[in-house]
Amino acid sequence: IVRLVADSDSDQAGKIGDAETGNADPTANANAIDVTVTTLAARAADGIYVQETDALTIDLTGAISVSQVDFRSTVTTVTDAALSDLTTTDAGPIKLVAGGTLTVNEGDADDTGVSAASSGNILLDARGTSSDLVLNADVESGTGHVTLLAGRTADSNADVSTTGGTVLVSSGSLLDMASAATISSGGGNIRLNAGNESDVLLGSLNAGAGAVSVLAERDILDNNAATLNVS
Repeated sequence: IVRLVADSDSDQAGKIGDAETGNADPTANANAIDVTVTTLAARAADGIYVQETDALTIDLTGAISVSQVDFRSTVTTVTDAALSDLTTTDAGPIKLVAGGTLTVNEGDADDTGVSAASSGNILLDARGTSSDLVLNADVESGTGHVTLLAGRTADSNADVSTTGGTVLVSSGSLLDMASAATISSGGGNIRLNAGNESDVLLGSLNAGAGAVSVLAERDILDNNAATLNVS
């Protein structure tokens, strides 16, 4: 379990990892924080850049305590409160790459698992042919772009939203939106793509004044019964 907090004094300055804009490879970032953990929660103002070596779950960390050794020959317990979600508060992007299945859970009561403020972009990338992307909590950006990539199945049981940014969801196999799941862009374009002779199961897509593109190497199917699939 890892709890990462930059900008711990809440003065809207601080990031976890950093961009690597001079890198010619768009899939790599040597400045990201590299981890091998099971559970992660993180909060920063100006950005979160993390690369996990295998499977990872975004969830509640629980409180984390250590014993501070005192000069008087005693110890004092120092505790950091439980933290959930990946959150930026000052237009910082959230970029998370995992070398295995990436699961976003709802660890607290706000229904959201990943939230980038203002124009912060979001990348969730589960790499590898056996890696799934599983959303059990909402993913939201204020006005930024949202990209969700799965090496195998993209399984959306929650909502994805931005206002004016674009949304891209791409899977190496089945792209499965639950019946109540929505993707809304507030006027930005939306693109869904399922590869490897697989289906797209549609919940609800709402692009407003934007355009929608859905591609499947097999079928595009209605997964929400009487509710509109695209609007």
